[in-house]
Amino acid sequence: MAEHIPGDPDAGSWFVRFDDGDMHLVQDGEPGAPAALLIHGTAASTASWDPVVPALAGACRVIRVDLAGHGRSASPADGYDIPAHARRAGAVLDRLGAGRVTVIGHSTGARWPRPWPSSGPAR
Repeated sequence: MAEHIPGDPDAGSWFVRFDDGDMHLVQDGEPGAPAALLIHGTAASTASWDPVVPALAGACRVIRVDLAGHGRSASPADGYDIPAHARRAGAVLDRLGAGRVTVIGHSTGARWPRPWPSSGPAR
């Protein structure tokens, strides 16, 4: 959805540029492995998944995103509803060429994968 900007390459940290602000993501594991998208809850960030990433990264391509207004992602003027979060995350996955993913959410992060079918390619 525009420009892919490196963050801290040593940590697998990246930014994807959107018209309303950048979205931060972190990748771990092998690029060719089955992908898992980890979604944090309200007032959290990619860091909330740090304890479980080592267990997943041996078998999965682990992709974590900071939702809009959280962690290192931008705080746009609007677009904090669940469908907007799903559209942004879907665009990030498209940009990464992730294809099908297993979506794992914590707290409110577990609520929004439901609108996914209307937000882009089947995952």
